[in-house]
Amino acid sequence: MVNIKKVNSLSQLKIISTLANIIWPICYKTILTPAQLSYMVQKGYALPVLQNAFINKTDHFYIAYKNTTPIGYASISATIAAPCKLHKLYVLPTMHGNGAGKILFNFAKTEAQKQQAPNMFLNVNVANKAVGFYKKQGMEITETLDLMVGNGYVVTDYIMTLQLLH
Repeated sequence: MVNIKKVNSLSQLKIISTLANIIWPICYKTILTPAQLSYMVQKGYALPVLQNAFINKTDHFYIAYKNTTPIGYASISATIAAPCKLHKLYVLPTMHGNGAGKILFNFAKTEAQKQQAPNMFLNVNVANKAVGFYKKQGMEITETLDLMVGNGYVVTDYIMTLQLLH
């Protein structure tokens, strides 16, 4: 059984950082160069970066557990009645295909709905297999853009959107 718990302390962010360092090299090995992969993991998942987002309440973090073992994470920014950004949603590759990602996605969607968000959106690399997963969850590609992520690196992402209020 998969259950989701909100991150309530800075110490829990270490779990997300650890999971990211396992998941990203597997999921992005054919999309990013090793140097870009390392840069982006540091930029997004170094503990000070996660702690800053947590302390400033720009992101709400959640960890997915199978029994007591952490298997994935998500983060959203949700402000009352504003669009909700799904910043992160990752599950260990060994857990792909068993519904854990869908459970985590639906949890994030419910959290966005509680904030009366009109929609939930995310950036996803155009070459990421997760595009198909998000389409199955009802998200639609609404934009394609090239993003400067720093250190001279550029990524091409889709913006995918799910309407929450009709």
